[in-house]
Amino acid sequence: MIEGFCQGGPLPAFGGVMATARDWASWATRAELKAYCFATFEAMNAQDQAAFRELLKRRAAS
Repeated sequence: MIEGFCQGGPLPAFGGVMATARDWASWATRAELKAYCFATFEAMNAQDQAAFRELLKRRAAS
């Protein structure tokens, strides 16, 4: 039943990838946000994972 209230997967980006991602994220459930974030991170290569970790560190420091 809860699945029926979920936003579903991100749609194709028509107005820019980040704008589409932010729009989707604003409607996604907490469970969806966590699942897609983790799955996306796992799909990144090691270099992109390291860059993402650095981005998070910089944001945490500011």
